[in-house]
Amino acid sequence: MQLGGVLSMPIPLIILLQHVFHNYYIGFIFFLVGVIIFLYQIVPYVFKLQDKDSMNEPLW
Repeated sequence: MQLGGVLSMPIPLIILLQHVFHNYYIGFIFFLVGVIIFLYQIVPYVFKLQDKDSMNEPLW
């Protein structure tokens, strides 16, 4: 996965947070916390899944 793809994945989170929080700063803090969790918890798992050659493996 390219770096641009990794950085654009949390964009839906900021779209959701702008509807949840009326205060801009609180929403931005929650967005940053979500991005940090995303980058340190989810991205390595996604990279590990993509390291496997999934095109030649069955989906079951």
